[in-house]
Amino acid sequence: MLYCLRARVGWGEERTPTLRGWVMLGFLRHPNLRARRIERLSLCPEKVMTEGLLGAAPNEESSMSSTRRYAASGVDEPREQQALAGMLRNFARTVGARTGVGSAVAETDHFGSLIRLAGNLGLAITTDGVGTKLMLAQQLRRYKEIAHDLVANNVNDVLCMGATPVSLVDYIGIDVADERFLEEFSSALADAALAAHVEIVGGEIAQIGGMLNPHHGSPRFDVVATAVGICKLSDEDTEGNWPKALDRNNVKPGHVLIGLRSSGLHSNGYSLARRVLFSEAGLHLDSTPPALGGATLADALLMPTRIYVDAVLPLLQAGMATGIANISGGGFLTISRLNPRVGFEITEIPEPQPIFDLIRVSGNLGPGEMLSTFNMGLGMVIAVAPNNVDRATQLLTQNDEKVTIIGRVVPPNRLGEVIVRPAGVRGVGHEFELM
Repeated sequence: MLYCLRARVGWGEERTPTLRGWVMLGFLRHPNLRARRIERLSLCPEKVMTEGLLGAAPNEESSMSSTRRYAASGVDEPREQQALAGMLRNFARTVGARTGVGSAVAETDHFGSLIRLAGNLGLAITTDGVGTKLMLAQQLRRYKEIAHDLVANNVNDVLCMGATPVSLVDYIGIDVADERFLEEFSSALADAALAAHVEIVGGEIAQIGGMLNPHHGSPRFDVVATAVGICKLSDEDTEGNWPKALDRNNVKPGHVLIGLRSSGLHSNGYSLARRVLFSEAGLHLDSTPPALGGATLADALLMPTRIYVDAVLPLLQAGMATGIANISGGGFLTISRLNPRVGFEITEIPEPQPIFDLIRVSGNLGPGEMLSTFNMGLGMVIAVAPNNVDRATQLLTQNDEKVTIIGRVVPPNRLGEVIVRPAGVRGVGHEFELM
């Protein structure tokens, strides 16, 4: 679960600043939490198939809510929210501990935290891991893909704050210091960092065999990274071509939503995917279901997360993006993180990769459950003003992105509501419901 605290302070005010701390708990990465106020702070809100492209409605047996189905797979989001309330009260005591340089900047985004530096510069910071996709990598002893994911998950979140990713540090908790694993993983981590134009400036290895059972014949580990980026806090000139931090209040009704293609599942929904594919459908990692066109299930599930730095950074530098959402935990409901005070109408969904339909059919999953758990072929959504759509699309396609105009920002019937018309569902918070 990712979460942040947000004090109610205006963008430019020098009073008690916002604290926006993102922490990863275990393998859970689901920030789709309903708005909940705790004293002076609010918990960031977060978190889609019909016949044909999006599949038919599930039968009665599988029609339990997506929250209950996910809980049965090991991800109990309501319980997380209950436990999180006490944590937020504790962390609220740190709000205002710093002013000026090093203080948190208010009202930026939900994908990380923004810290004030000297002058007009800000430091974007985010922390993330890979989730239970690690379990597949450990079973297969394939580590390159998850190293790529670790970089991608973090730098993509930095982009969502309107910053240029610059540096990354990693943490590896492992049962024993396995030389083969560390060499393969670190080499792939460096390759991904180069692709994202960031430097790996440090990290930590912890041998915790007493916590991770080492008697499986392959390394057992968890990996986490923290990435930072640089941005401007206002239109004031600064040294360097840094983009300006995104302010979600600039995402307004009438703006157009541009979707960028994902490479597959990325790093989300794996607890549910593993349950329906392996436990319920009886498939194996070396299975080659006809739906995958000859590819193994292992290859489809370990497809690395797409890094969007080269495609998105030119839009940020040109000032054309009003908001960016990394479609991660929470699926299409993550779009509401662009601005939870407006609504979003999705009118077009590109055909998702075959792995999604295989999961849907194997688990007899309904449209709401698919769209609130998986990215369904869309890895990132960018909001732009109507007059910038053509130029933004041109810049994105120049960088080999597959671009789809998926919808628009609308006045909300309910704050933060996401309507997906091709699937006939609408949702706020955790779940979609049929319209």
